[in-house]
Order: sequence, then structure tokens, then C-alpha cells
Amino acid sequence: QKINQSSSSYFDQYTLASRSGTSLVPVTKVDSIFEIETLIDIHNFIVQNTVERFGPVRSVSPQLVFEIQYSRIEESKRHKAGIVLKDVSLLQFCMDESIDVISALSELKQGLK
Repeated sequence: QKINQSSSSYFDQYTLASRSGTSLVPVTKVDSIFEIETLIDIHNFIVQNTVERFGPVRSVSPQLVFEIQYSRIEESKRHKAGIVLKDVSLLQFCMDESIDVISALSELKQGLK
């Protein structure tokens, strides 16, 4: 989605998902930190692959892979995944990766303490 306060005309906040069986479950939202060239590539993908629109939010076909880091995982009854990732940041956009490489939700839940 586009962040309201942002002067950018590009999508600069992303909801990221993890695998749960054969489906994907949202696990976190994160703001973009990418250079303009990468931001344009991601924006163009979003525009070309939008399957649903909810105001400023776009749902796209699951094809993009991002590497992230986070400080900890907490259990959450509020979130569909049952967890919430804390202090999340994007490390990189993995252009040539298949979504088959993303972590399974069960792997993330193993990090609960």
C-alpha cells in the first residue's frame, strides 16, 4: 500500500506472508527501504499483478520474495498467523527466487519462547 504521509507515488509498505500448507498467511507489514530503481520494479509488478483493490491497498498474485530480519516473535490471538514479528526490516528484494523458498509458518512458530 501507499503510506499516506509519504510523498512517494510508489507503493512503499508491504504485507508479507508465510506458507501455511498450500496457502499463504500474512505475518507482518514492513515499510520499504529500497532504492528508487527497485521501488519502481516492485511498483510496476504490483500494478500489473493486482487481483483485488481495497482503497490504497492492493492484493497481488504471490510471486515476490523478500528477505527480512526481525528481533523476536510473539504469540498473538489478534493476528491470523497466530504470531507477530517485532522490529521487522527488509534486507533485500529477491528477484530471482520462487515463493517455494519462503519460510513456513510452522518454522516461524518454532522461534516462539
